[in-house]
Amino acid sequence: EDALDLSFPDDSFDCVIALEVIEHVPDEVRFVAEGLRVTRPGGTFIWTTPNRLRLTALVRYLIGKPIRFPHTYAVDPVLGDITHERELSYGDHRQLFARFAETLASARAHGVWLGVPAWDIGILQAPTPLDRLAFNWHAVLVKG
Repeated sequence: EDALDLSFPDDSFDCVIALEVIEHVPDEVRFVAEGLRVTRPGGTFIWTTPNRLRLTALVRYLIGKPIRFPHTYAVDPVLGDITHERELSYGDHRQLFARFAETLASARAHGVWLGVPAWDIGILQAPTPLDRLAFNWHAVLVKG
């Protein structure tokens, strides 16, 4: 299924979940529009994505080795290049939510897992505003 051109009719689902997808598609606005199109009024569209400004990324900036996008993280023998076209910050999420404000009953992004994954050190749910440094975002949109 193409996340930018879903084959389902409008208002098909009570809940649409896209885990670690938005960072791979070439057009995040179209991705959100398409997810909301197939979500029924009152339904929920949820996605997860890496935080562009996570703690470990900020350390990379400080040592002069920032991640530039698009960025290929790995090469899978079956899928090929695993490339992130972008990663989103809290501010990026707020801008996306604002673009769809007329369509939404509510929208929020919550940071999950503040720490250093390579060392397996962290906390699952950091308190606000520290969650803005978390490794991943969980975005929850309720269609109006």
